[in-house]
Parts: sequence; C-alpha cells; structure tokens
Amino acid sequence: ALLLPAKLYETKSQILTKCKFVFLLPDHEKLIHVLAFMLGHQIYPEKSLGSLHFMEKDGNSLPRFQLSFIVTKGKISNIFILGGKKKGEKRKHPFGIKNISQSPSIAQICLLVEELSFVNIQKPCGGKALQSIKSFSQFQNWILNNFTTLAISFVVSQTRIMPSPENAFVCLNLTLKWYNSYQRKIECNRLFYKK
Repeated sequence: ALLLPAKLYETKSQILTKCKFVFLLPDHEKLIHVLAFMLGHQIYPEKSLGSLHFMEKDGNSLPRFQLSFIVTKGKISNIFILGGKKKGEKRKHPFGIKNISQSPSIAQICLLVEELSFVNIQKPCGGKALQSIKSFSQFQNWILNNFTTLAISFVVSQTRIMPSPENAFVCLNLTLKWYNSYQRKIECNRLFYKK
C-alpha cells in the first residue's frame, strides 16, 4: 500500500505477474514524501524481498526508472522523497512494459519481488531519504499525522461491526488521545522515547 501525506493513497496495485506490481501516482508533482508499507496479504517467498522503483516521464524523453528503496519482512515500510528524482540516469522499465502513458503528470511506483542475492548488488538512489527532511521532529510529526489519518480512514460505527473472533478493534477515541499525548511529548522533548 502507499501512504501519501494526509491520506491512504492506494491499497490495490496493477498486478502484472506473480512478482511484479505497479501503483500509479497521478499529480505526483505535488507530492514530496511517499511511505510504502506491506499490508501482509501475501508473504514474500523465502530469500526474497521487494525492491521499489520510481518512474516518471520528463516531457518528450523516455521514462526513467530508479531503484528507490527496499521493503523486506524485517523492514515492512519505508519512506522516500520524490523531490530530486528528476535527476539521474535513465533506466529500462523493470517490467519490460512498452506502452506507457506519455502524460507528464503520471508517475509509477513499481514493486518487484526479487531474490535477496540480486537485490543486494543494487544500490537505491534514495539513500538520502531521511537526511533530506529538515528535522527529526518534522519526520515524527509527519508519520504521526499519516498514521492517524490511516487509522481514521478505517473507522466503522459500532452498529456496523460484525462479531468476529479473529478481529480486534481499537477505539478511535483512544487512538486520538494517544496521538495528542505523543504530539505533546514530541514538542517538549523530541527524543523522549529514548528514556
């Protein structure tokens, strides 16, 4: 799934093959950060992980693909910055797609499930991801806001909750109370969690 500032952007991808998935990003010029995370619907095969490639098109040039970051069983989410992605070498489409939209306002994030040994030799271009954010406090606030927005987007009234022994529910009021408390603690001491 992709989480963009203030909303859960996309939970369904275009499935090209068993190991190749594409998320479309319309109006990507307005975006700065993207958080990608695994929902756990399918488990990676043994000794494999996901490499996420960012693609955009500049005017009349060919689309460029850049390895942005890796998502693994141990690191189920990652954040990267779209700003500055226009610079860099041109790459072939990792899925071999030839008929790509020529619109300059469309970008794609491609997920490849690859063998660990192959991914280890690749170097993500988004190595500066978290260093580019002005302060750790801003990063914490951004993650908190997006987590709360994600939680709120799944709100269901008590009358619509179906009894199910395998599901657990968290009260939205508790989530918002926790968010406000965490926000206050960050404002007082951004490293309070290390105590």
